[in-house]
Amino acid sequence: MERSGIPRYWALVIAAFNLATGTLLPAIVTIYFVGPVEYRFDLSLVLTVLFSLAIADITFYCFHMYLHRNLPHLHLMHHCCKRTSYTTNAFFHPLDLIMEFSGPALSLIILVRYVFRDPFALLVGLAVLPTWYVRKEEWSRRKMSSPQLPYTRDRPCCYCDILLGKLWDT
Repeated sequence: MERSGIPRYWALVIAAFNLATGTLLPAIVTIYFVGPVEYRFDLSLVLTVLFSLAIADITFYCFHMYLHRNLPHLHLMHHCCKRTSYTTNAFFHPLDLIMEFSGPALSLIILVRYVFRDPFALLVGLAVLPTWYVRKEEWSRRKMSSPQLPYTRDRPCCYCDILLGKLWDT
């Protein structure tokens, strides 16, 4: 990240902030929005969670493309991680994090709580959503490091080049 102009101390401060808020905010949202639940496992639960996650993913995609096209300087930090790990998702500019993850979480909350009116599906959806994005990030990073993009392996900040070059034009 330092080679891309992001000081190490700034990246660590932001990562600590994002990890702290990423733990506290879902807990607060869960306490406030979920309420009492009836634990069950049935087809209705599976379909509700899958549908709401699909809508959340579409929301994520829209925000993600907006960032790539209109605010790449906010999204740059995230694409500087050369190796994917569970901590990769901590390296976001706070405004990037708010845009990319609050939108999908809010779409999930609104859809499941107010349309489907299913508190347990909301609890399951909120539990699955962060894991889904971590796994999806890992899959996309593996794809980005594929032989179709051989130059990415040798660059100090390969994903920054992809973000500002190849993906910028998409």
